[in-house]
Amino acid sequence: MNRKIKQLLIDCKAFLEPHKVAWNDAEQLTQRIEKAFKEDAYSTKHTNHIREVVCDYYGVTLEQIHSKTRRTEIVVPRQIICHLLREYTPLGIEDIGLQVNRHYSTVLHALETIDNYRETDKVFAATYILIEEML
Repeated sequence: MNRKIKQLLIDCKAFLEPHKVAWNDAEQLTQRIEKAFKEDAYSTKHTNHIREVVCDYYGVTLEQIHSKTRRTEIVVPRQIICHLLREYTPLGIEDIGLQVNRHYSTVLHALETIDNYRETDKVFAATYILIEEML
């Protein structure tokens, strides 16, 4: 579930707790929920596209990305997917972890690692930009 939908559910709870919901409030809340679900549908489509682009670029399969392997040729594309999902989708850390079959702490490590690679390795930074342009 994306961050916006989670926030909407929190807002719903806040509206409903006093048991008095003004019609305007309910109408606005409904519109926000509809918008969040439309964005979530776009996010799912975009998530698949990001994974496909990175897998194609590195010549790996989605099954390999989801596998338990720690081989560099699989780990780096997996980390890039995590970083791109964080930048380009409203997914939370745990949801990104589900996309690559990893725990949220591994996603946090991946985000930090890719940031470090981009700052210290010019070749990697250029590769990352190239992949971004392919999206």
